[in-house]
Amino acid sequence: MFDTVYYGNTITQWLIGIGVALGIIIVLKAAQRLLIWRLKKIAQRTVTDLDDLVVDMLGHTRYFFILTLALDAGGHLLTLPHLATRILDQVAVIGVLLQVALWGNQLVAYSLGKYAKAAEGESASGATALSFRSASETVPPSPSHQSPSAPPAVAPVARDVHRRADDLRTPRHCL
Repeated sequence: MFDTVYYGNTITQWLIGIGVALGIIIVLKAAQRLLIWRLKKIAQRTVTDLDDLVVDMLGHTRYFFILTLALDAGGHLLTLPHLATRILDQVAVIGVLLQVALWGNQLVAYSLGKYAKAAEGESASGATALSFRSASETVPPSPSHQSPSAPPAVAPVARDVHRRADDLRTPRHCL
């Protein structure tokens, strides 16, 4: 019964290929869960957020990535036509590229979040400095130095200070 040949492989070879694919899926999913669990515990004890990034990236590892790796490995144990082997290899490459793109997206989101926090911190300290500066600049001149028809000197300076504070809040690449 197990010696019957289907598409160039015996039933035993097919079962071995399927078994290897399933084994890889089980091992990789278990490793993923274990790594996430261990790294979360470590991440709670550390100050840096790089370990949180690694946990997020591992958490965003998709099932299709593991499945394509497993099917490619299981398929290489079988005697398949050249076209089928090429298709398996190409599907595996596409799966890897898609997963790398998702990890890259996580990395970009992390970097933008860090940049936004840094820009927010700079705008807060910059706004404090500007508010101190604006308080010293917005003191109106004495009436003897200003003609009655001239507009007050406070308005342009205050407007300029608000414009500078807005520039600090806006990331440079958005200007």
